[in-house]
Amino acid sequence: WNAIRGTGLSGLGGIPAIRGKVIRPMLQVTRREVEAYCEQHEIAFVTDSTNQSSIYTRNRIRQEVVPVLEQLNGQALQHLTALSERAEEADDYLFSVAKDYCSNWNGVLSADTLQLKNAPGILQHYVIRALLAPFHLKMDSDVFHRCLQALNRQGRCQIQGDYYFVSTAQRCYVEGPPVLPASSIVAIRPDEPVCWANRQVTLKKQNSPFLHKDNSVSLCYSLIDYDKVTGSLYLRRRLPGDTFTSARRKCTKPVKKWLNEAGFPRSLREQLVLLCDEEGIVWLEGEGVCSRCAVNQSTCNPLFVDIQIGGKSDDER
Repeated sequence: WNAIRGTGLSGLGGIPAIRGKVIRPMLQVTRREVEAYCEQHEIAFVTDSTNQSSIYTRNRIRQEVVPVLEQLNGQALQHLTALSERAEEADDYLFSVAKDYCSNWNGVLSADTLQLKNAPGILQHYVIRALLAPFHLKMDSDVFHRCLQALNRQGRCQIQGDYYFVSTAQRCYVEGPPVLPASSIVAIRPDEPVCWANRQVTLKKQNSPFLHKDNSVSLCYSLIDYDKVTGSLYLRRRLPGDTFTSARRKCTKPVKKWLNEAGFPRSLREQLVLLCDEEGIVWLEGEGVCSRCAVNQSTCNPLFVDIQIGGKSDDER
């Protein structure tokens, strides 16, 4: 599918078997092999009903395209897998070469403008991608061409949100809000504002009658029942494999999927306000409180999560 819709070596490489703490041991195992194993060992299994629907592109490829490829060549899938592995190796190599073009300049990851201008096109692509990587910004053909234009005219262009690619006579780099390190954890207590990335977060205490007077559903999902919190509250960055159980929708999904469905800008995801206690994620920006800490008519100590940017709350903006 990536090849059909347009992609580079990274997209041809597919999903990595290991990414951070996430390990996918069954990527190379086919459905037929899994079903044969289950049958041999008398293991019951359940088939996701959506896997049979042709409205999803992945299913149309699996049901209509793959059988045709296998008719043309019985080893078509093995050959595609081998191609994907070689693409991943090439992608890793070119990215490592691109990193050699980059260096720290006044505390900012940058590349020499003249050297980048004279580099082969493929390396220009990977160097710009390397400059975007610390900010977790998406690299596609549109972003690359805009950055290339800025490089050639020594100007700047918007990448996403508040992030810009900047090219001067000497250096080129990405300009934007700082990205929090993966280890960032900030303790937070009621009515004590804390700074998180470029924002101020406050857990504001509310009077319990306030709950019953204003029975707004959306408001209730914005509130946290402080008495249901386990241990201390803290803010942290999202991590690979994070899941969240929404009180609003009464289901559990990966945080990444929640953000995609909410249309949360990719450029802001590393500054996402993610409130946790000792049991897990309590409140997720864009979705609200988890089912475990949701308020109800017996709540005595509700907390409202207030987020401010430049002196104005998100709601005001």
